Amino acid sequence: MARRARWGAASLGGDKSYVLTLMDVDQSALTGLMSYLRAQLTKLGEKSTVALRAAYADRADLVENGEIINAFVEDALSFCRPTTSLEAIKGSTLIFEAIIEDKNIKLDVLKKIDALCPDAYYLTNTSSIPIGVIDKGVPLNGRIIGYHFYNPPAVQKLLELISPKGVKPELVEVGVELAGKLRKKVFLANDIAGFIGNGHFMRDILHATSEVKRLAQEVGEAEAAYMMNRVSQEFMVRPMGIFQLIDYVGIDVCRFIMNVWTAR
Repeated sequence: MARRARWGAASLGGDKSYVLTLMDVDQSALTGLMSYLRAQLTKLGEKSTVALRAAYADRADLVENGEIINAFVEDALSFCRPTTSLEAIKGSTLIFEAIIEDKNIKLDVLKKIDALCPDAYYLTNTSSIPIGVIDKGVPLNGRIIGYHFYNPPAVQKLLELISPKGVKPELVEVGVELAGKLRKKVFLANDIAGFIGNGHFMRDILHATSEVKRLAQEVGEAEAAYMMNRVSQEFMVRPMGIFQLIDYVGIDVCRFIMNVWTAR
């Protein structure tokens, strides 16, 4: 995801012009994304009719709430440019990267992007790869920070901001300001594999699987997994048990994160 904009080095505010380019290799994924954005914007509009009436006060042609909400949705979507072409992001100034959790693939894609956007700042949603590794591997010379959302991002308020050594100070300021506009609670994390959230998550997985192996000798593997899932949910007062959470996050994602740990 890339943003073309005119903006101050440490500010996203003021009278600025934005275009949001949404890039994915899968057209069906982009179609689904645009449908999701439309649905979310409609919900937001329905909850903000009073504010929208004030914002569209100069539009005499908009009378009913539904008309105003539709105008808001279409205006918001007009800033979005879905594309499967990497060339379409050329000249972007702020890049948000959230591709597969594979270091080599990330570095390869980011090198191609940086050739098109040599002055861009980068926010990476990597779940585990140290930001310094990405920064040096491209290289981006301090133009990247970790911007790790918790799943699902539209609901969870927590956001980890990870600053590698040599990061541009103005990028950190922009990251904090953007998080505020997104109504997220920022936690500053050290630049180590897994950061805060996934560091604990991976340790929980290792402990749970170890306990399942031990208990399986007495009650069987299925019962042992059920027991650990219930214990990690009810006794630790969590919305999901450890194995439910693994399934929700994705076994593939957990494997990628574990591979990063193993490699280091």
